[in-house]
Amino acid sequence: MRFWTPKLCSKTNVNLQKNEQINSIKNQTENNIIDNYKQIFSKEAKEDLYLKSLYKIQQRNILKTECIVTDIIKNLKAESPAVLLLKAVKCIEAITGDTVTYKLVLKALKENNELR
Repeated sequence: MRFWTPKLCSKTNVNLQKNEQINSIKNQTENNIIDNYKQIFSKEAKEDLYLKSLYKIQQRNILKTECIVTDIIKNLKAESPAVLLLKAVKCIEAITGDTVTYKLVLKALKENNELR
């Protein structure tokens, strides 16, 4: 008949502890993976929103430039070259996002009294 010895018990406890540690590490890594996926998806969602907003701005500017070009073509003979220049610069402003050039051209045309 065999008796239960403390050595056996200590080995079993060690094995149980190791298994518990392994399981806790697995759970931690699974939680980390899930957290990482959440962060990745939230970054992708932010990027999508940013790209959508850029696309909307671009589409708005395209419509604006189409309207300005149509207006320039319609009034080619009726308006002065200075007004047409301002409209062309406004069109370029919508495409490039440069607001300084339009202000400078407008100021220069007013100083030279070329605007009616």
